[in-house]
Amino acid sequence: TRYWRNWSSDVCSSDLHFWTLSVEWQFYILFSCTFFLYAKYISNFIKINQSFLLISCTLLCLLNFLSLTFHAANSRDYFTLNYRVWEFGCGILISMVKPKDAPNSTQISFLRFISYVMIIVSMLLIDKYSLLPGPVLVVPILATSFLIYSGDFKIKYRLLPGKFLSHIGNLSYSIYLWHWPLIVAIEYLFPNIRFKFFLLLLLIYLFSIV
Repeated sequence: TRYWRNWSSDVCSSDLHFWTLSVEWQFYILFSCTFFLYAKYISNFIKINQSFLLISCTLLCLLNFLSLTFHAANSRDYFTLNYRVWEFGCGILISMVKPKDAPNSTQISFLRFISYVMIIVSMLLIDKYSLLPGPVLVVPILATSFLIYSGDFKIKYRLLPGKFLSHIGNLSYSIYLWHWPLIVAIEYLFPNIRFKFFLLLLLIYLFSIV
């Protein structure tokens, strides 16, 4: 309860979460333009095979991450692309890495379980006092990368938790878009309502479905 009150007291004065869309589009435009220019004007003169591209992308991610570890982050860095290229690069690397032999369902299930644990640990340990962007983001980025990798392999879930997680996964982007406006609205309209947290969960879920 104390945590909820301290956190909700800062809600209306906090920045909205849509800044992440801005960072994403900065990368998407830069990434798309780079490959368009290569395909249109450079590919006829310089051929890049997948191995070279994989190594180059890996080095770029490492250099960007290392520059972050020796840099004192400020509020401006949090909202810009400068020190987040390595995060997008991890997604690119995972999309290029394809296993020769598909792991069995037990291995993939274990990998997903470890990923979920890493994400939950990140949720508990990373807060507004953490240095962001910073090395602490390695844990959730690796966990997300593992989930993306394991997504290539289909597993038939017979248990309710698996089906429920798949359902929430299908709603995840909608949940992301709706959760913060609803938090702000409830805090503004019903500041003293009881069971606010559970009401928010219900509303976020219903709005996301719609």
